[in-house]
Amino acid sequence: IVVVSIDYRLNLMGFADFSEISGGENYKEAPYLGILDCIAGLKWVSQNIETFGGDPNNVTIFGESAGAGTVSILMTLKEAQGLFNRAIAQSGTLNLTYSINDYKKKGQTLAFVKAVGAKNMDDLLKLSDKQILEAMYKPLENAGIKNNNRIGNFNGMPLRGSGSIISENPYLDLRNGMSKDVDLMVGTNADEFRYWISEMRQDSLDKNLDLYVKLAKAKAQLVDENIKKEYLSKIKTDNDKYSQKYNDIWINTELENDTFFRRPSIKMAEMHITANGKGK
Repeated sequence: IVVVSIDYRLNLMGFADFSEISGGENYKEAPYLGILDCIAGLKWVSQNIETFGGDPNNVTIFGESAGAGTVSILMTLKEAQGLFNRAIAQSGTLNLTYSINDYKKKGQTLAFVKAVGAKNMDDLLKLSDKQILEAMYKPLENAGIKNNNRIGNFNGMPLRGSGSIISENPYLDLRNGMSKDVDLMVGTNADEFRYWISEMRQDSLDKNLDLYVKLAKAKAQLVDENIKKEYLSKIKTDNDKYSQKYNDIWINTELENDTFFRRPSIKMAEMHITANGKGK
């Protein structure tokens, strides 16, 4: 086996929407540069891997979490067709993308621009890599947003639709057979979302339980009726504040595991099967 690790741009370097910034119209590829990097890497493999003892006609791409999202996205792109034969997506799939409205709602680009004191793209182009990275680690509160998170925590996903090479609904591209000749192995880790427990802010959940319940119910709308009933039955909306201090966090992580990882992966497998695709 010859293993190749592809470097690609991340966060604001690889997935940033500048459409609301003066001059940003000249950087329409900015929200999916990281995906273009992966395609460039695969083209390099196709052209050079024989020199390293590899077979350009027997290429497997694989990734986990965001890497699995990238693997899944590549399966739906005509620009990546013929560059790989098999794909392994572990705990991540086509839902790991943003619409243009998602970008605007997150507000990361505008927060970044404010944090560095820029007014347009010309100002941003003058920044060094070091200045960009330092700004990404600044709290959002520095940009006037009431959130204790950091600017760089909100933009790890590429744009779908709105002129992107990723369509508005990439699941349909898979269902319509874009990669039906690619062997697909897809699955999820049991407790993937527990990585984000520290982001859930138990103090806020304790103080704003009613708001938390509303958010949990909203998330439950994303899954099918059986899952919705299963999790909503665990959420207590009466006067008791749960029998265990962290009960709400475990409910939330289980719900997120289903809505963020497991259900989307099942849907991806179903779309691939519908197109008579091969895999496990």
